[in-house]
Amino acid sequence: MRHPLTNPSAWLARFLLIASLTACSDPQPQSTEPIRLAQGGVPSGWIRTAPGSASLEAPEGWMRIGEVIDPDAWEATGLKGVFRARVQVAGIGTPPNRADAFELRSGERELRSLGTTMDAISLEGLQDGDYLLVGDELLLSDRAGDLVATELTYVAWHRRSLPNSGKVQLPGVTSEGVLLGPGEELTVDLPSFGEQGATLHFAAAAFG
Repeated sequence: MRHPLTNPSAWLARFLLIASLTACSDPQPQSTEPIRLAQGGVPSGWIRTAPGSASLEAPEGWMRIGEVIDPDAWEATGLKGVFRARVQVAGIGTPPNRADAFELRSGERELRSLGTTMDAISLEGLQDGDYLLVGDELLLSDRAGDLVATELTYVAWHRRSLPNSGKVQLPGVTSEGVLLGPGEELTVDLPSFGEQGATLHFAAAAFG
């Protein structure tokens, strides 16, 4: 599988983990409370995409992470006409006007999601293009075999930060910060710290 923007694992190393601001006037600075840059969500205008950078359109405060699924990524299952393939990034959150935090596309066509569980799924009622996401595995109904013979695009939706907490949530990780994609820039107006200024301490962490 390939990623249309960059490798998803490398991409996830790009999120910011904001730590603390400390005053500089003391020879031995004392830590202050962290200034949570993402507190209450990401305000409009904080994040910009650098010219020439690729991104998937999403509402303010959200991002979409795309992954191309090649034909050779699909495997037959024990169910007739049902194929499976693994994805690298699970979606998190409830995107605006959507039922799921993920999508699967064939060109411009969005295929029909049946959710994240096989409960109450009737094999007889499946149509070509119906799919489920179970853990990190896509299950796709394609009796004709036309869809799995072409490149499909899987997209995971993520909040840039959790409202009212200033935290980033990824699979297995919840930390202070805000999600940024390759080529994106975050600009923040910090409060005044007086003539002595302040020191910004930050760290980066990676998942996967």
